[in-house]
Amino acid sequence: MVGTLLFTAQITVYIRGVVQTPVKEIAKAKPSPPFLLSHYVAWSAIFVASLIATVFGGPELARQAALPMGLAATVGGYLLGGLHSGLHFCCASCHRSTAVHRQRENR
Repeated sequence: MVGTLLFTAQITVYIRGVVQTPVKEIAKAKPSPPFLLSHYVAWSAIFVASLIATVFGGPELARQAALPMGLAATVGGYLLGGLHSGLHFCCASCHRSTAVHRQRENR
């Protein structure tokens, strides 16, 4: 995929040079609004529910809850990462522990 992107970028630069296409200035976009409390509550609830299902549920329920838990940990890292960079580590380790738990149950 990286090779494809690099090739496409090089071809684009070459074609613009041959055709002498002017490069237009890009207008700055307005900043996105801050996250609402509902975003934090919803993704936290998904994470906690998936964590409970993973830990206390049977193997089948744990397998099904691993995907929402990983997604909630990723989104939680994105939401909380703007507040403090150390929280990325916490969310990433939660996501990793879910993957390890899934691998143990698959054996």
